[in-house]
Amino acid sequence: MLKLLKNLKKTWVSVVIIVILLCVQAWADLTLPDYTSKIVNTGIQAGGIENVSPDAIRVSQMENLLEFTSEDEIILNSYTLLDAEQKYVIKNISKEERQNLNTIMAKPFMIANMLQQEEMANRLKEQMLENVPNQQRAIMANMSIMQIIDALPQENRDNLIQTMNQTIDEQIGTMVDQVAISAVKQEYKELGMNTDNIQNKYIINIGFQMLGIALISMISAISIMFLSSRVAARLGKTLRDKVFKKVLGFSRRRI
Repeated sequence: MLKLLKNLKKTWVSVVIIVILLCVQAWADLTLPDYTSKIVNTGIQAGGIENVSPDAIRVSQMENLLEFTSEDEIILNSYTLLDAEQKYVIKNISKEERQNLNTIMAKPFMIANMLQQEEMANRLKEQMLENVPNQQRAIMANMSIMQIIDALPQENRDNLIQTMNQTIDEQIGTMVDQVAISAVKQEYKELGMNTDNIQNKYIINIGFQMLGIALISMISAISIMFLSSRVAARLGKTLRDKVFKKVLGFSRRRI
C-alpha cells in the first residue's frame, strides 16, 4: 500500500480534494434525514411554528402569562411594546436567548391559554370557591378566573402556580413544548395572523434547503467520480512507465 501511495505524488492535490468531497457528501447524506424530520415535526405537526416564545403576543395575553412566572424582567426585555397595535413583538435576540426564553415561557403560556378555555376556567373556579364564605363567594362568582387569581394573596397564588406546574409535569411531561406550540398558534389566530401561510412558508423554506443539500451531495459525488478516474488513469500510466523501464530498460516515451 505504501509503495502504491508513493506513485500518487503527482496527484496528491486531487486525492486531498477527493477526501474532502467524501466528507462533504457524508455530511449531506446524514443531514437530509434531519430536514425530513423538521418538515414532519415542525412543519406539519407544529404548523411551522418553531418557538414556544411567540413572535408577537397581545398585551392582555402577556399580562395573563406574567401572572404565572417570576421571570417578568427577562420576558419583557425580550419584547418590544407596540402601543398602537396593543401587542408585543419579539426583539432580534440570539439563538441561545430564544431557547432560554422558550423554556421560561412554555408552562406560563400553557396555563394562561388553558384558563381562557371556558370549561377549564369554570372547573378551577368551582374548586377555588369551595371553601370560600358565602358572602365572598357571591362576589367572586361574578369575577373571571384571572381576576380571582390576581386577587389572591401572594402565598396562595404561588401555591396555585406550583400545583399547576406539578400537574403539567405529571400529565404532559416532556411534551410541554408541543402543547405550548398549540397555544402559540391560537395566539397568532387571535392576532389575525395567517397560520396557514406560516406553515407553508416554513415547509417551502426547509424544502429548498433540502434541495440545496441534495445538490451539494450530487455535485460532490460527480466530482469524486471525475477526480477518481483521473487519479486512476494517472496512476495506471505511472505504473506502466515503470514496468516498461524496469523490464525493457527504457521508458515508453522514447518509443
